[in-house]
Amino acid sequence: MTLLLTTLALAAPLQCELSVKAESPVNEPLPLVMTLANLGEGPLEVLGWFTPFEGWFADAIDLRLGDQPIAYKGPLAKRGAPAADDFFILGAGQKSRADADLTQVYDLSRPGEYHLSYRPQSLTLTQGVAPSCPAISFTRVAAP
Repeated sequence: MTLLLTTLALAAPLQCELSVKAESPVNEPLPLVMTLANLGEGPLEVLGWFTPFEGWFADAIDLRLGDQPIAYKGPLAKRGAPAADDFFILGAGQKSRADADLTQVYDLSRPGEYHLSYRPQSLTLTQGVAPSCPAISFTRVAAP
C-alpha cells in the first residue's frame, strides 16, 4: 500500500505529489517519491535543488517521529545563484517523477509514526519555480 497526498495547484500550475510506503519495516530502505505535474498551458522551468530530482544535498525535509525531530545526516551543498542547468523543463501537461531513499540521510530505525514535511528553501528566483508539497505521514514497524 502506498500513501499518496496531493496539493492542489490553485494559483500555480505546478502540482506536487509526495509518496512513501504507508508501512515498512525499520530495516528496509524507504524511497520518497516526488511527482511534479505541470497543469499550466506552457512549459515551466523547475529548480531541482533540494528535491529528489537532485538527490540529497540539503536538509529540505522536516521529519519527526511523533513530536521528536529526526536530524538530517546527509551532505550539505553550499550554493550561489542557480545556473541554467540547475533547472529542468516540464512541458504543459507533462509529469516527472524522481525518488531518493530517506534512510540514506535520516535515521528511520525506530518503530512508530513519522511525519514528513517538505520545506522549500527560501530562494529568490529570477526564473523558474520551486515545488511546494503537502505533508505526509508513514509508519515504521519492527523488523520481522
